[in-house]
Amino acid sequence: MSFRSQDLHSGEVETGPEPPRDSLEDQVLSSSVLEAFINENLGASRGELARLLGRFSADPGEIAGVIIDSMSEQELISSLTSFTDISPEKIQDSSDPHAYANRLLELAMEDLVRQPIPEMNEAERVHFSERSASEEERQEELTTFAGNDRILARFPMKGYEGGEVFVKWTRVDDPQIMLFNHYPIKPDAAFNYVWLEPKNGWEPGDYQVNFYTADDRLAPLATGHYTIDPGP
Repeated sequence: MSFRSQDLHSGEVETGPEPPRDSLEDQVLSSSVLEAFINENLGASRGELARLLGRFSADPGEIAGVIIDSMSEQELISSLTSFTDISPEKIQDSSDPHAYANRLLELAMEDLVRQPIPEMNEAERVHFSERSASEEERQEELTTFAGNDRILARFPMKGYEGGEVFVKWTRVDDPQIMLFNHYPIKPDAAFNYVWLEPKNGWEPGDYQVNFYTADDRLAPLATGHYTIDPGP
């Protein structure tokens, strides 16, 4: 399993008969077995892993949380840095690495388990534009693009004074997480932006970009959707 940029794809996988599910309390007693199970399937996509975890619990996020809580801090740091681009220092600087990891898990699994985060309803709106757009065009409410130009996701600070934001940039159709990390911004600016330009171009489909505070809370700041048109 990987939450690195461009690595996450859902997919179907053939599996054998599912064993009966025990209670979550029984699963906690076997957390070492679950950790070994995850390690054996690190190459699986998010969709495949969700189905595999479904053998242990009806809620993949819940059982993954059990594994996180069973890890030592060093094991947690090692695991997070092995399948995300987040630096060890970010995790070490957290006041509660386990709570931080569980929050990251919640954000990463949101699209997979189809459980929207309610706080996003109160978040500001993200404005999208292409690199080649004029300053006037960047003020427009664009939600559909064609071609392979760099796309800028611009959001209002609205009182946020941090020098970084956490960004989750997702292709919704797969789902595929394309960015999942902290990025620097200008704290004294009224607006900030993060851009993305995939090496192999944009795949047609729907995309979502979420901005969060860069602290342990990873509180929602802004969200927005756009579409890449397949063209004629």
